Amino acid sequence: MKVNGESFLIENLKEATILSLLDHYSLNKTRVAIEINGQIIKRDNYDQHKLVESDVIEIIHFVGGGAGGGRN
Repeated sequence: MKVNGESFLIENLKEATILSLLDHYSLNKTRVAIEINGQIIKRDNYDQHKLVESDVIEIIHFVGGGAGGGRN
């Protein structure tokens, strides 16, 4: 499968699920969006959605923060 444009072996996962993939990358499921084969997957389905070797996956990771300053 491909994850963010890079080849990834599904065998590297404990289970072939999105949640296991996020665990592999140490990502919090509440701070990402997942697209598989052009379709956005609902967060509630991350533990049930089974991955297959032909999947093309994009993980969009949201990062909080900012400059912390006001406007000039």
